[in-house]
Amino acid sequence: MAVSAPPLSQFLILNMGVWTMGLVAAVAWFVWGIETSKGISIVITSGEI
Repeated sequence: MAVSAPPLSQFLILNMGVWTMGLVAAVAWFVWGIETSKGISIVITSGEI
């Protein structure tokens, strides 16, 4: 018994949702992230020094 695939519009909506969540997360990290918003080096943040 073959399983029918959902219509293309459902895939596009799901894909847009995933991309939107990723974009929101990237912007949030850029604005509030330790390394990007406060100008702190990743070396200092990681504790290697």
